[in-house]
Amino acid sequence: RYAHEDLGRNYTRNLIATDGTSYTLLLLCWNPNKASAIHDHPCDGCWMRVLEGQVRECRYRPVIMGDEENRGGDENDPSGGATSDDGSFLTCTHDETYVQDQVAL
Repeated sequence: RYAHEDLGRNYTRNLIATDGTSYTLLLLCWNPNKASAIHDHPCDGCWMRVLEGQVRECRYRPVIMGDEENRGGDENDPSGGATSDDGSFLTCTHDETYVQDQVAL
């Protein structure tokens, strides 16, 4: 009922419910082998559950001024100079995880 996909996009966001203030429940339908740009999450964080397949999350941290020795990539790097913090994490079917920016971007 809520799972609508657009094969022309990396993923589709489907709104299931919200009270407009304290919560929003979304179903994200990802197309195979697609990714999103580096981004942050709501200040409260969010729960994620994989219903089918798997999701690989790469965590990043901002580069601190004067910490160029730990800078990843170059000015053409899509991370904008962020460096990988803890590597990547795999979430598989029926697994849940909590996503928050205090852990990483």
